[in-house]
Amino acid sequence: MEIAIEVRTPRLSIRAMKEEDAKDVLEILNDKETAELGGMNPISSLDAALDYLRFPSGHLVSIVKEGKEEEVIGIMEVYLKYLFIELDAPEYSYCLGYYIKKSQRVKGYMTEAVKAVKEELFRQGVSQVTIEVFPSNEASKRVASKC
Repeated sequence: MEIAIEVRTPRLSIRAMKEEDAKDVLEILNDKETAELGGMNPISSLDAALDYLRFPSGHLVSIVKEGKEEEVIGIMEVYLKYLFIELDAPEYSYCLGYYIKKSQRVKGYMTEAVKAVKEELFRQGVSQVTIEVFPSNEASKRVASKC
């Protein structure tokens, strides 16, 4: 099942990642705490950020804060999972994972983005959406419980 995520909220635009977003990806995932809370090593170069954008591990979306100047403040990974497959009726689940700039935490942006993406996936016919967080990531667990 192919999906395309492009949705707006009162404060955010959520859209497919572009190569131009690489500098923001670098800023977000170069932060050791942010990367490790998401289970990865920090990204330390623009080339590594571009590799992350190009890796076909799922659908990557940018979370863009609206305002005078748009700013990419977060990344959401949307992975397809099969719940079960019957010959005539496959069931799909999508799993969400996310990262946000340290400077944009505790402002409700990620909760807003996750709710919007979840609703868009259901609108497109997805039957189940899950959120994966690491047990030690208290902030992500709060976002998940709100969504």
